[in-house]
Amino acid sequence: MDSSHIAIITLLSKAKELEDQRKSMETEKQELDKRIKEAALQIKDLYSVVHQLQSDSKEITNKQPQIEKAKPNVNQPSSSVINKNSSNPYPFGGSLRDKLLYILHEQKRFLHSREIAEYIVANEPEEDVEKVLELISKQVARYKRNNIITSVTDETGRHTFYGLPEWLDENKKPVRGYEFTFKR
Repeated sequence: MDSSHIAIITLLSKAKELEDQRKSMETEKQELDKRIKEAALQIKDLYSVVHQLQSDSKEITNKQPQIEKAKPNVNQPSSSVINKNSSNPYPFGGSLRDKLLYILHEQKRFLHSREIAEYIVANEPEEDVEKVLELISKQVARYKRNNIITSVTDETGRHTFYGLPEWLDENKKPVRGYEFTFKR
């Protein structure tokens, strides 16, 4: 084989190599075009979702005043509980929440759970102090978590007293006039 044949074979080999690279690049281009189209569809779907969320957000924002008006004040007993014209506005048949809030509003100070239970039993003699105490202890955590009531402890940390959140100052201490009094 002479040098011209070798040069031709080398050129043909190089041409085949370039052709293979071109085909490979064309395949990669097609794959990238396909991915770009898929990404464009996903972006279009995301724009649609964003638009829907913005629309929903505007609708919720417009309804916010109505929601606020409809929201009950959890720190007040139900309107059926306090009846200023009644000689005994105690909430017979009401929920523990209603009774607890009524008693706190009536006593206007932090109370020990035993004081609350005794108040309930004084108004509902068929109730048992120990059973009422058990019911109170089961419900207190939920009422505190929902900011219906709050609690403070005495200086020993052994006695807990319950009251309304607005009866605490910025240091989480009872405001003057709402302090607990504990009879030992």
